[in-house]
Amino acid sequence: MFPSWYFQEPSDRQLERLERENGRVEGKPTKGQVSDMIGLFEQPEPDSIAILKHFKVSTAGMNQTLARHEAAMLMRDPEKRSAAEQRPADPDQRDFMSFFGLPVTEGTTHAVAKRVISILLAHLEEKDDPRLDEWRSYESVVEAFDDKEMLAEELEIKRPAASLLRQAIEELKAEGITFGTMESEPEVVRDRLLKLKS
Repeated sequence: MFPSWYFQEPSDRQLERLERENGRVEGKPTKGQVSDMIGLFEQPEPDSIAILKHFKVSTAGMNQTLARHEAAMLMRDPEKRSAAEQRPADPDQRDFMSFFGLPVTEGTTHAVAKRVISILLAHLEEKDDPRLDEWRSYESVVEAFDDKEMLAEELEIKRPAASLLRQAIEELKAEGITFGTMESEPEVVRDRLLKLKS
């Protein structure tokens, strides 16, 4: 039920985030355990929500950790796993495929997208393709603007709608601003978001 990263060492950012929530850990917790603790204070992830909604399970009042657990329990059933894999590709998968110029249609399933992404990632890593660094910077920008606490404390804005964030990023990229710059200078993205909302 657990991915390999679950057993890795937690990052400094994770531990700092947990400390801000007055969370306490003893011994040597794994990255996954710390993630679960942080998840008690976070909204459910899109993938978990997609699985739960697919099976008509209410997500009302759920936090990230509970939703992740409920989704994992559903996926233990082979029939449910098969049904979930045939659902449409999720927004993150579509994002990745579009980023690398891969065709995404209405009929692209979650399982097909997952397989294509896995193959492409292995190829990019083997070739040490510089586009992979661009993707990671882009992904980091998207993740940063999903962090409600960071946005409120450091950039003094609320979490933007995913569509608005993508529009801001696309406009900046078209103007020659790199994903690396957006990652290191998030205020550039913030300013564009504010401009788009005005």
